[in-house]
Amino acid sequence: MKITGAHICQLFDAYHEYDPVLVYEFAEGVSGDELHSKRNPDATQAVDIAAQILSALRADERQRVAHGNVKPSNVIIIELPDGRPFAAVLDWALTAYRAP
Repeated sequence: MKITGAHICQLFDAYHEYDPVLVYEFAEGVSGDELHSKRNPDATQAVDIAAQILSALRADERQRVAHGNVKPSNVIIIELPDGRPFAAVLDWALTAYRAP
């Protein structure tokens, strides 16, 4: 099952050796855990980031695959060339990997 959406980090491959191995697209940025210490977004940027995370959650609702573990460390914030933040939710693939 492939979970898609603008703010969902895409899974490219999954296989099982000893434990599940998940291969995601590369996204360079800071995790939600590090956001305030490394980027310190202003109020407008924080609201924009929250709206983007909600967009990912709406995509999950439409596709009927719950993330199950949304937390700051499962969000990466990428800085776009114009300086705006772009949020991508990670680790959806584990849910998809386990789905029947």
